[in-house]
Amino acid sequence: MLRRLMLLSLIFIVSISCVPTVMAETNSTNIQYYNSNSLIKSDGSYWVWGRDQLVPTHVQGISDVKISFGNFFVKNDNTVWFWKQTMFNYNSADLIQVKELDGGYAQSEGSGGMAIRDLNGNVFFVPWVDNDIFGYDFRIVKKIDVDHITDLTNFDKPASYMPGRNWVFLKDNGTVWAYSGFMPRPVSAVKGLDDIIDIYRNHALKSDGTVWYWTGEPNESATQVKGLVKIKSILPDFFSRMFLDDQSRLWYGGSYINSSNEELTKQQTPVMITSIGEVKDAVTIRDSLIVLTHSGDLFETPITQSKMSKAPKFKRLSTNVMNIKAAGSHIIMQKDDGTLWGWGTNTNAELGAGQNISLSITPVPVGQPISLEVNGEDVLLTSGVIMRNNQSFIPLRTLLVMLNANISYENNSKVLIVGSKEGSSPSIRVSINFKNGEILLNEKSIGSQTKAFLLGGTSYIPLRFISEQLGADVSWTKKDNKISILYGAVADVE
Repeated sequence: MLRRLMLLSLIFIVSISCVPTVMAETNSTNIQYYNSNSLIKSDGSYWVWGRDQLVPTHVQGISDVKISFGNFFVKNDNTVWFWKQTMFNYNSADLIQVKELDGGYAQSEGSGGMAIRDLNGNVFFVPWVDNDIFGYDFRIVKKIDVDHITDLTNFDKPASYMPGRNWVFLKDNGTVWAYSGFMPRPVSAVKGLDDIIDIYRNHALKSDGTVWYWTGEPNESATQVKGLVKIKSILPDFFSRMFLDDQSRLWYGGSYINSSNEELTKQQTPVMITSIGEVKDAVTIRDSLIVLTHSGDLFETPITQSKMSKAPKFKRLSTNVMNIKAAGSHIIMQKDDGTLWGWGTNTNAELGAGQNISLSITPVPVGQPISLEVNGEDVLLTSGVIMRNNQSFIPLRTLLVMLNANISYENNSKVLIVGSKEGSSPSIRVSINFKNGEILLNEKSIGSQTKAFLLGGTSYIPLRFISEQLGADVSWTKKDNKISILYGAVADVE
C-alpha cells in the first residue's frame, strides 16, 4: 500500500507531453454561469479564484449547481443550499440544505444581510452574522411580511458605512414597498409610486418611461427625476446612477464613490452620453466607466471630474464581448467564444489569470478551469492548474501534501530535493532550484521550458518532467477540460 501511495502521489508531477497539442487551446464554452470571482461549469461543478486561488480552482463537495449567490447555491432541482465556509475549507465544502427556500430561487440582494425572493413571490431575510461562518448565517431565515414580489433591491449611500438599511420591493401590481433596518420590519408603500416596472436602489421606472426617486425618509413621496424620458431600464450598478433609453443611449447620473472611498460626480440631473451609442450595459469600477455595446465592443473612460462630460473620450478595451460582471475594482467579461477575460485590479488574484500583476490595463484571459484525476479519483488542488508555454503547472504544496517521499530543502541555495523512498521502484530524485527555476531529474537537467516558478507566495512545478520515467497513461478530455491519468496496476488493466 505504501508503494502504491508513493507511485500515485508522484503522478501529480506527470507531464501532459503525451497529450495532444489541442490541450493548449482555451476551451471555456462549458461555462454555464460565472460571476466576478467564480464560475459554474456545465457539469454543475463550482470553481473560485482570488487570494490563494490564483486561477479557477475546483471546490470539491459542491456539485449539480446551476446558480450561486454569496454562500448560497441553487441546484438543478431548484433546491437551495448553504456553504458553511471557513478559512480552513476554502477549496472543499459541505453543503446544508435551506429548506425554507424550497419555493425555488428567483433573485437575491445582499447588503448587511441577504434578501432572497422565491419563485412564488415570497421574500426571506438571512442576516450577516459575525461568527465562525464567513458570510451569512443560514440558521436564521425569516420570511418578510410581503408577498407577490417581482423585484427587490436595497440602497444606502456606501460612504455612510451603514449598508442594507433600506429594502425595497416591487409587487406584481406595480406598487413599491419598503422597510428600513437590518432585520425584517413591517413594510409600507412608497407614496407616489404606481405602475412601476423596474426598481434599483432608490430609483423606480414607470411604464411611461419616467424615473422617480426617494431618499427613504418615513412618509416621503417619490419625486420625478428631471430630464429622463423614454427610459427602458435602470442599470443595476452599485456605485452609480445610470439608465438606458429606448434608443439604447446611456444616461449618466453620477457616481457615489471611487476606489479611495471618496465622493466623485455629484450631479443630480443625468446627462446623455453622446460619444457612444447602441449601449447594452454599463458599470463603474474604481475610477472608470465601462460601457458594452450591442456589437460586442467594450469601452472605458475615466471618472475623475466633478461632472461627467456629455461626450467623454472612450478607449476600446476589447471586442466580441457578450456580457460583463463587475466587482468593486475589476470586471470579468465573457466573449462570444465562451472564454472569460478580466480587467482591473489584481492585487488579490481578482482576475484569476495566474499572473503576477497588481493592475491589468488591458484584458487578460482568466485561467482555464482544469480538473485533474488519477485512476478515476479527483485530485484536490490548493490552487488550480496554471498553463504556461503549453504546459500545466500545479502548486508545490499539493505535491508535498500528497507525496509519500523523502523531502529536504536547502535554505541557502533555495533548492528543494524530492526523492522516492529507499527501495522503491522506480528510483527518482528531483532537484528544484527556485533561484533560477532549473529542475534536475536524477541529476539530469530537463530543459529551460519547464522551469518552476513562484507566484503569489506559491511555488509551481511542471507536470511533465517525469512522465516518461513513470510510464503513466495521460489523456485529455477537451469537452470537460480534464487531465486523466492512469498509472500502475490500473493502467495495466486498461
